[in-house]
Amino acid sequence: MAKEILNFIGLMNRAGSLITGTELVLNGIRSGKVKFVLIDSQVSENTLKKITDKCRYYNVSYIEVIGESGLGTAIGNPSRKVAGITDPKFVKALQKKLKETHSFSQRKLEAHSFSREKILKNSGMDESKEQIQGGLLNENT
Repeated sequence: MAKEILNFIGLMNRAGSLITGTELVLNGIRSGKVKFVLIDSQVSENTLKKITDKCRYYNVSYIEVIGESGLGTAIGNPSRKVAGITDPKFVKALQKKLKETHSFSQRKLEAHSFSREKILKNSGMDESKEQIQGGLLNENT
C-alpha cells in the first residue's frame, strides 16, 4: 500500500478517529460506531473471518492493508492488526485516496502493457494483447 495512505491512517489515529484491536472493532461494528474497517494483511485467518463476517452482516466496508510496515506501524502500535474508522469524513477522504492510487496503478499497468506489446510486435512475436495483459497481471499479483 502506498506510503501516503499509511501516513493518512496514522493521521486518523492521532485525530482520535480510529478504534484499534479486534474486540473493540467488533463492538464498534455492532454498535454502528465504526464506518470502515482496515485489516492488516498479516492477520490470522480466524480474525479475518470474524471481522469480514461481521462487516458483511452489518454492511460495513473494509479493506486489507498491505505493506512492509503494515497497519500496526502506521498507527503506532505494531501488534494491532485491525482498526475501525469512526469519522465518516475520514472514510470519504481515504476512499478518495485509494481511488487515486488505484487509478494511478491502473494507468501505469496500461502504459507498461502497451510498451511490452510494442516490443513484442517489433520483435516478431505474435502474442495477443489479452495474453500480454494477463501475464502482466500475474506478475504483479
